[in-house]
Amino acid sequence: MAASFDDIAVGKRLFIGKGNPELLGRGPFEIRGSMYCESPAVFGRANQFPNVWATVMIGKMGNSDSPPPYFPGFVASCAGPVNHSPYSLAVRGDAYIQNFLDVQKDITAGRKVRALGLEAIGDVVAGCGAHRLSVKKNFSSRHPSKDGWIWRQSCQNSPFNDVYIRGRIKKKKVNK
Repeated sequence: MAASFDDIAVGKRLFIGKGNPELLGRGPFEIRGSMYCESPAVFGRANQFPNVWATVMIGKMGNSDSPPPYFPGFVASCAGPVNHSPYSLAVRGDAYIQNFLDVQKDITAGRKVRALGLEAIGDVVAGCGAHRLSVKKNFSSRHPSKDGWIWRQSCQNSPFNDVYIRGRIKKKKVNK
């Protein structure tokens, strides 16, 4: 059964679903203006999601009564200023993601990208292509003349093309 209202005002908390939202407080500790939604929730155009993708799904705005959203900031990139406005999500202040963040397209950052551990499937490019860190920095291969031996080869990040050999060399000349 559905009900239709022009306006709904909730003075304390809004509960959607059958959960027990103790996190929102009880009695004098209630958080005024808070909302509990059992899930899932769709904001924006619902037809952008073919099925349930997440607890909260945010699509492009679909209400023609509202002016289009516009975020006045520009992020500098190699191609010049980038503004993907109208955005579906704008966050002012810090954001925290505890587990994984999957991004299907590009990530554009206005300043620094800091990572405690960075894994890349492709190349990591910085400085508008001036610096490239390739994933294939270390690789192993069979030794060409000794059975059961493995050569481990690495590429150091350096502006020089030098060759370093560890171990013993019986000949005084390295063949090209």
